[in-house]
Amino acid sequence: MRVTSPIADIPGARELFDDIWWLPGQKLPGKMASASLLLDGPEPLLVDAGLHVDTAACLRETGIVKRVHLTHMHLDHRMHQDWFVAGDVTVPEAEREAIADWDGFFAVAGFPEAFR
Repeated sequence: MRVTSPIADIPGARELFDDIWWLPGQKLPGKMASASLLLDGPEPLLVDAGLHVDTAACLRETGIVKRVHLTHMHLDHRMHQDWFVAGDVTVPEAEREAIADWDGFFAVAGFPEAFR
């Protein structure tokens, strides 16, 4: 029999597969956050940290996140990454290169060249 994970108590959390949880994002006027995945296990991994603020707060209170992986650097995928700084934060190599300078960052973020 499986032990119930503390993740089950986070509002909106749904277990998609054994130890793989979907955590809701949010859409508010002028603000949007991506949904995230949490891979539970010995060193739980949060994939993207742009959670609904209430979900992020509940998850932070559990203290279970040990690592964060950002699929890319858009704000809606990383807005709460600083809440989980106890462990590693990783991003794909292509993203690291693109944000090495401000021009690269704005290009990745989708800003037109006239605004860079």
